[in-house]
Amino acid sequence: MKLNKIFGIEEYDEAYKFANENNYLIEEIASAGQRRIFKLVEKKEPSEEEKVDSLRSRREFECFSIVNRGELWYESLTVEKYLQLKKWYQDWLDVTESKVVPEKPDWII
Repeated sequence: MKLNKIFGIEEYDEAYKFANENNYLIEEIASAGQRRIFKLVEKKEPSEEEKVDSLRSRREFECFSIVNRGELWYESLTVEKYLQLKKWYQDWLDVTESKVVPEKPDWII
């Protein structure tokens, strides 16, 4: 196997292993009935917009579900934990500019 090699379904297992070992992708380039044709291609670097969209999705999943827990949860926090949470939240709000994913305080479950 090599980069840009065109192959059929019968070589797919071998190509899959090769692609994983070499950080390539398998792209389907044609399909006609039972016949499928593939090609080994390089992984493309995501665009800045794709990177920012990924950070936004990650922020929604990792951060917003925690900061939107409600008043009772917030009332149980110490001042120190509250300040840590506030900083972590602000770092998440800034992530699309900083491009640095903030480390979650270890006490947050």
